[in-house]
Amino acid sequence: MKAIANDNQVITVCRTGVRSLHAVNELQGTGLFVKSLRGGIVAWSNTYVTSEVHVPDALSGRMIQMRRLSKGCTSYLIGDGKECVVVDPSSRIDEYVGAAKREGFRVTHVIDTHKHADHISGARRLASATGAQLHLSPMDGYYFEGYRPLVDATTIGFENDQVRILSIHTPGHTQGSMSLLVNDCMLLSGDTLFLDGIGRPDLHGSVEESAKQLYHTCQKLFDELDAEAMVLPAHFGPGTDLMSTAPITAPISLVEARISRTDLTDPRSVAGLVCNVPKPANYEAILKINSGEDNPEPSVVDLLEEGHNRCGLSFGAR
Repeated sequence: MKAIANDNQVITVCRTGVRSLHAVNELQGTGLFVKSLRGGIVAWSNTYVTSEVHVPDALSGRMIQMRRLSKGCTSYLIGDGKECVVVDPSSRIDEYVGAAKREGFRVTHVIDTHKHADHISGARRLASATGAQLHLSPMDGYYFEGYRPLVDATTIGFENDQVRILSIHTPGHTQGSMSLLVNDCMLLSGDTLFLDGIGRPDLHGSVEESAKQLYHTCQKLFDELDAEAMVLPAHFGPGTDLMSTAPITAPISLVEARISRTDLTDPRSVAGLVCNVPKPANYEAILKINSGEDNPEPSVVDLLEEGHNRCGLSFGAR
C-alpha cells in the first residue's frame, strides 16, 4: 500500500462513510496519512455547486447554473425580478428551493427539457411544493396530469419582460426533447447537444430513426442560431473542472467545430457507436418513475441513481 500511495494522502471511500472510517484506522497503523470521505458516495452524489451566467439584454435577468457533481447533471434557475424558472431539477428539490430563496426568487415555472433516463426528476415534486406551473413535453409520454404541454414555440415570460424563453422542438435523444432559447442568445440544450457531443439515441424507440432525428436537429440548430449563441447543456463531461467557478458553456460555433456534421450523417454509424457505450444504470426503472408509472421509496432513490452519467455520445475536442 505504501508503494501505491507514493507518500501521497490516501482517501478511503465507501457508500455511506462508515466502513471507510474503519479502513482509516487500519491504514494509519501502517504509517500512511489517511482520511475518509465523509458521508461516502451518497454524500458525494448529492453535492452541488453553482455558477452565475450572464444574461445579455436583461437588466433584471439572472441565470444560475447548478451542477450535481457526481452525476454530471446541470440544472438552471432563470430569474427576472422576483420570479424564476427552474429547468431540469434533480430529485433533491431542497437544493432548488434553497437556491431560489437565497437569490430572492419565487419559483413560478418548472421545466423538464425531456424525460430523463439517468436520474430521477424533481420537476413534478418541485412544482407541487412551490405552487409553480409544471411544463413537460407530452410527446415523451407521462402517466399523470396537471402539467402544461411544452411544445415547439411555447413561450414563457415574466412580469418584468426582461427575460424571454422560447421552446424549440429538438427530437433525437427523446421524441419530445425540447431546447430552450433564452433572449435569442442562450440555448439550454437539455440532453440534445453537449459541449463535445450529442445525446444518445438508443434509450427511447428505434436507434436509427432517433439518430436521423438528431442529425436534422443539430443541423437546424447550427444553421439557424447565431454563431455566438451560448450552449448550456444538461450534462457535462468527465474532463470538466468540477470546482471551477466558471459556468459550463461554449458558443454553438465551437460546439459545431467539435462535432463534425459528418459524424451524424450516417444513422447506422451513430447506432454502431452507441452500441459500445453502456446504458445508464437502472435506466428502465428510472424512466418508469419519471413517467409516473412507479413511485419509489425515498430510501431507494440514491441506489437507483448510483453510477456514471451515460446519456451522451462524446466526439471529443478536435
